[in-house]
Amino acid sequence: MATGVVELNPLSIAEQILQHATRRRFSGVRLSGPPGSGKTALAKIISERTGWPRYSVGIIFRGLYESADKARFPTFQAYWASTTIEENLEADRLALKKTEEYLNSGQGVVFDSRFHYAVLKFPLLGVFVDAPLEVRALRQFQTTLSLEELRKKMDYLDTREKDECEKAKELGKRFGMQDFSYRTCPYNLHLRSDLLTLEQELTGVLDSLNMLKN
Repeated sequence: MATGVVELNPLSIAEQILQHATRRRFSGVRLSGPPGSGKTALAKIISERTGWPRYSVGIIFRGLYESADKARFPTFQAYWASTTIEENLEADRLALKKTEEYLNSGQGVVFDSRFHYAVLKFPLLGVFVDAPLEVRALRQFQTTLSLEELRKKMDYLDTREKDECEKAKELGKRFGMQDFSYRTCPYNLHLRSDLLTLEQELTGVLDSLNMLKN
């Protein structure tokens, strides 16, 4: 399935959104969701069950953070918020290239990333995983926490999402669009991880892929 990597531009993205709306057959999965939603946990189990490799854009930035100045950037979020539009676009181009390589080799792929506009051209089932902010904050703790700790964690996750939305708006402006927000990107399946077990989420994905065994 040769596709040819293309540069992101308003026309191609608009066309890809229209193609996505009519697509019924998929060769892989792309997952997004706010911080703490359980997106990566679902991506990992889908990869295990299908045998498809998991590709995460976040791993690129976390790898770069390992060699960053920790005095200047004490947390990964502080580092990521400082990244330039060019660095984010380069990560998108790497995502395009890597996803195409997987699909052209006859494999499926589990694309685990917040932002999906770079890979809309590919036949990937779009899955958005979400949960209320308080639930996402509670998941960050292994032991009992105080109300103050919970509020701090909620503020942290809320700030992370706002930073990501601002970055998405910056990216969108570069291409004459409103934004590249993961909440406005088109998906095929929306899952509430606070209402479903991980196995139930997996069942929903496999059913959408027509991969459930009778």
